[in-house]
Amino acid sequence: ISACLVGSEMCIRDSYYMMMGSILPLYNDSWLEPTVSFKYLPNLPLLVDVLLKYEREEIFWLGVGGANSGKMHIETGFILNTGNNANDNIFKIGYGYNYFFGGYGGNFGSTHEIKFTFSKTN
Repeated sequence: ISACLVGSEMCIRDSYYMMMGSILPLYNDSWLEPTVSFKYLPNLPLLVDVLLKYEREEIFWLGVGGANSGKMHIETGFILNTGNNANDNIFKIGYGYNYFFGGYGGNFGSTHEIKFTFSKTN
């Protein structure tokens, strides 16, 4: 799929994404979640993004990652179960910070993210 604005140099081109991850159980209801994602756009280098997240007893998580673009990422958050049973109503609130090293740093600087997630299983 390709789309270009008339009279503009900016176009949307075909893009390809792939993401893989796993949950590795640890002790006391905690686990590690390694993920890797690949993003490809024609005429641009392949972007590889990795993240390693630690979650403890569905109470909080901590994560650290980076990308071959020079991005460094850290995140943390809390998980609140508001239902009567485990996983009934899950509310997550988190914070993430990205910093770009190298050539991208001057263009993009750093970013702050605030994440809100609500999931209901019943």
